[in-house]
Amino acid sequence: GTSGTSGTSGTSGSTGSTGSTGSTSGHGCLLELLVNPHSLELRRQAALLLRIVASSPSRQLCMLDALLGLLDDTVTMRHPSGYSLQLLGLIHQLSISREAKLFLVARGAVPFLCKHLCTEARRLAAVEADMVLDSFQLPVMSALPAGGALAQWIVEMLELLLTASNQARTGFIENHLDGGLEALVLLKELVLTSSVHTDEAVAILRCLTDTSNKTEGHKRAFLTAASRVFGRVDFSTVGFLIEQMNEVIQPPPRILAFKIQLRRAPTQEEFFRGALSKNPITYKDLMEDPTVESADPTMGDLRAKVARDLEMADAAELLELLVCNQIVAPSLPVRLVQRCIWAQHILESDDGYASDCDLDSLPPLLATYRLAGVDGEATEENVDTIVDPDEAQTKDPEVEFKITSAVGLGSLLYCLDTECCLLRHDDSTDLFMTGLTLLHHCAQTRTNCLVLIAKQAPGVLLRCLVHLLKADSDRRFHREVDKLLSVIQLLMVCIKSETPGAGAGATLGAGAGAGAGAGA
Repeated sequence: GTSGTSGTSGTSGSTGSTGSTGSTSGHGCLLELLVNPHSLELRRQAALLLRIVASSPSRQLCMLDALLGLLDDTVTMRHPSGYSLQLLGLIHQLSISREAKLFLVARGAVPFLCKHLCTEARRLAAVEADMVLDSFQLPVMSALPAGGALAQWIVEMLELLLTASNQARTGFIENHLDGGLEALVLLKELVLTSSVHTDEAVAILRCLTDTSNKTEGHKRAFLTAASRVFGRVDFSTVGFLIEQMNEVIQPPPRILAFKIQLRRAPTQEEFFRGALSKNPITYKDLMEDPTVESADPTMGDLRAKVARDLEMADAAELLELLVCNQIVAPSLPVRLVQRCIWAQHILESDDGYASDCDLDSLPPLLATYRLAGVDGEATEENVDTIVDPDEAQTKDPEVEFKITSAVGLGSLLYCLDTECCLLRHDDSTDLFMTGLTLLHHCAQTRTNCLVLIAKQAPGVLLRCLVHLLKADSDRRFHREVDKLLSVIQLLMVCIKSETPGAGAGATLGAGAGAGAGAGA
């Protein structure tokens, strides 16, 4: 029976070649011993002999085909001990060469592995759900053999095969990314059945499914795949997935790493008692300072840090900072001073830097601190305002958020409606707010607004607004209410432009009366 299985390709679902069957039919006994559940030593010896048999390249590929067919039979038994760790290890060892990886990719190993990865992730999630329902299983939880080892092995095999070629990587992202994301969500949420194996599988899956630095096509594939996952798993488990979708649509600003060199005015050396705790400092040091409340530190925050180090925190207003012989206002963001004043000064005075160079590679921002008025009336120029070059560039929302057309709006809308109904029992709104931010991104384009209106989104969102206002007696949810009103306003503008003769109230009323079926 095992030798017959050997002739079947578990990866493609079709009968293997005659050569594959002939090469492995004589080793049926070894294949049976490889998954023998009664003796670890027999499994080890069988793996050693099969490794010797597959020493030649031609036999290696045939043996791989047979082993994957055997794996398909064993893992579908859905029993924790129904597979052999020796079988998994032998397949991995025989798959190291580039020829073996290309062979497995061509035979359909990637969809085969993705299918079994989702199956194993669902099995572990089901075991955990049973443990929660039946508390008597908790004491024997540690008795589960090698919990998550199969999931880790599948993920490591996927990682190995996707390095075979760019086509393999692209094929995974375009066709099987939803399976990887579903497994990632299920494995990440495990608690009782989690292990070092599942943790390692989650870490690798995060890298395999990351498309933040890929092409727009790969990003669209990620948004589409993530939207499919919404309908397969509990919405409460996909918070991190929605955050990744938001980052794909609107990438967070890059963390700056430039340095700041502080120095005293040469004429005021005797006026300062203390010394700076660290010099130079990095922009990251300033952002991580617990006394800096803003996410965009200003020159005033830098001045306050200098004053604290010099033991004059109560007299910080007496200090003024100069950059490039200009007095900069405390309200100016440090990043804009570095970009618009310091960087321009360096690029104009030093030919060694290109105009498009990374600003973090420039010399440290040199800021001089001094007591105002001590050296007489200041003669330097004052800089009170700086125009942010990024904000000065007007962006068309239709272009900036065009990629959101790949988001499944029906699933997102239904999930938001469900989550909002739970707010009366749970004060945590992080998941709802994250999903609402994603919906706000999507509502920036006219096409998405029309889709949302067709799915009765105005009524669903008004119902969510009512839930929030009822639970918001002490203004806890003001951020959520403001964001929700912003989305409703975008839809209202679209409704008004579509039906100038008919009021928007009729459309909103129809949406509100749609009830629970609106989200679906």
